[in-house]
This record gives sequence, structure tokens and C-alpha cells, in this order.
Amino acid sequence: MVSLANKVFPIVSLIMLSLCYLPGVIAAVLQLYRGTKYKSDIKSGLPDIYYLCRDFPIFSKNCIIYCKSSYVCFRRFPNWLDRWMLCRKQLGLLALGFAFLHVLYTLIIPIRYYVRFRISASTISQIKENRTTEFDTTTAWRTDSYYAVGILGFGLYVLLGISSLPSVSNALSWREFNFIQSKLGYLTLFFCTFHTYLYGWNKFLRPSYYKWYTPPGYMLCLVVPSVVLVLKLLLLLPCVDRSLTRIRKGWERSEPDDDSKRTLLT
Repeated sequence: MVSLANKVFPIVSLIMLSLCYLPGVIAAVLQLYRGTKYKSDIKSGLPDIYYLCRDFPIFSKNCIIYCKSSYVCFRRFPNWLDRWMLCRKQLGLLALGFAFLHVLYTLIIPIRYYVRFRISASTISQIKENRTTEFDTTTAWRTDSYYAVGILGFGLYVLLGISSLPSVSNALSWREFNFIQSKLGYLTLFFCTFHTYLYGWNKFLRPSYYKWYTPPGYMLCLVVPSVVLVLKLLLLLPCVDRSLTRIRKGWERSEPDDDSKRTLLT
């Protein structure tokens, strides 16, 4: 029961954490593809109902800006991506909860009867047979690195959860909040993914781990976070990051000839 839960909780936590950062990568790809921060359409005439977005760079709905005899419809992202980005906080908090349960279940492993019985039985068997087990340096370094990276990942995990609280986020500036949730968030995802890779180590080379010719759970849960980290690494390339930064600052790939739209964008 404990072993099964301790396998399910980290898998769910890692996948949900990667799903928190996957929509940001998709949004960046869409912005690079469109060559503009917003998908805008200029229409003539005044609509029957229009509203002005007070802070449309972080506004989640479609914006209609009125200017003289025309209005511009700014559509930031598709509706499914927009809703996905709005629920990232809830996904992250649930992922933190599963990670916390994983830590608790790991801490109780040494006091389990099954574990203590196996250790004592193995020790008695070695004494009776007068044999010893050689110290494996590779295994020692792997397990130490596995636990150290896991502790670092969980510490940053908790920091992300604390910074998402309203009382804490309101006290932070936008640059500080963006640094914690974006930069440290991807670092947390990297540590947690690397923690899982160290857990698997060379198990993928052993046919005994492929029950019914299917890969184990830890291998399947590495697909989404690995894809997110690779895409983020590609977006951090200087040639890509420079263009993405200019687009997010309001630059467009092709300047329109309409003076009304050019006035709004500048």
C-alpha cells in the first residue's frame, strides 16, 4: 500500500508541474509563429458593445479598443490555451500537495515492518553464511545525488507554493514574482526531472522492468517534463530569445499601413 502510493504521488506531481509550464512554452511558440504579441484585427465602424481593457497585456479575455471610426480586436491566445494558463496556479498547488505526500511516504520507509524485516533477515543470512557485500561506489554516489537533488527540488517547490499565496504575492514586485514563478519554476522542474532520471538510472536497460512489454511508470512520467525542458532550452537560444523578447515588448514582424492601428500599437 505504501509502496504503491509512493510511486503514484511523485508521478502525478511531476506531470502536473510540467503541465504548469507547458502552456507558457506553447504561447511563446504561437507568438513566434504569428510574429506579434496579439492576434489583432482592424474593423471599421463602432461596435454596439465595446469595452476597454485597462491592462490588456495580462488580461485574459479578448480586448476591443476603440479609436475614431475603427476598432481593433486583440485576441491574445486561443480559448483553450487561455483557460489552461488561468488554472496553472491550481495545478501547481495540487502538484505541491502530491510532492509533500511523496516526501512523507518516503520518510516512513525506514520504520515500516516490511523494510525492517528484510534488513534484519539479510543481515542474519550474511552472518550465517559468513559472507559480506562489497561497497558499491557507483550506487553510493547515485543514491546520494538522488536524495540531494530531490531535496533541492522539493525546497524550490515549497518556495513556489509560498510565493503563490495572495498575502505573499501582493508584497512582491512584478519582477520578483516573475523571477520566482518563471526562472525558479523551470529550475524546480529541472531538479524534479533529474531526480527521476537518477531514480531510474540504468533500469531501462533491464528487461525485467518491462512488465507485459510496457515501460514502467517513471519512464512514462518523464515524457512531458522532458519535452517542456527541451522546448524551453530551444526558446532560450539567443537568436530565438531576442525575437521573442522584442515581440513581447510590442514589436510586430510586419508593420501595418493603417495609421490608426500603428497609433494604437505605438
